[in-house]
Amino acid sequence: MSENKLEKIEIRKIEKEQFNKYKEELERIHNENVFPNNGYLMDEDYITNADFIFVALLNNKVVGYASINTLVYEPDEGDNLWITIEKNNIQIKQIAISKEFQGLKIGTILLNKTKEYAKSKGINNIYLYTLGDNKKAHKFYERNGFKKSGTWSADEYIGIKDFQSYFFANNKF
Repeated sequence: MSENKLEKIEIRKIEKEQFNKYKEELERIHNENVFPNNGYLMDEDYITNADFIFVALLNNKVVGYASINTLVYEPDEGDNLWITIEKNNIQIKQIAISKEFQGLKIGTILLNKTKEYAKSKGINNIYLYTLGDNKKAHKFYERNGFKKSGTWSADEYIGIKDFQSYFFANNKF
């Protein structure tokens, strides 16, 4: 894809009441990005439980999205998070890009839009979780200013032993 086409990427914020309009395309992209060993996560949670979604459109076709939650996070007793999380924050539930458009900086565009939104709302922390073995995601977030700040185990919540997820945070944007 040329720089020219990339300039035509439109980022649109969609609210819950608009999710059904984009549901089929969001699910298609979501399913293209299923990462091995995380099947239990592959439900509609990333879409339906988001507060809103930024969609990346090219010629009115969804080519990627970032599902976002704005919330007050209270760590569960026993969480081994190594960061004090601000009360005012955003959680990125997932950033997913259609396979044919990966590697073209669309994820970075979505991430920057999320940072822009947070800044405009006076939100000073963005955090997310990635799967322990999803090295591609780790590199992406680290390249974009996120730091690995802790771990989370799914054993006590869903009974999956040896499952580890990394907690990333960015409060410098």
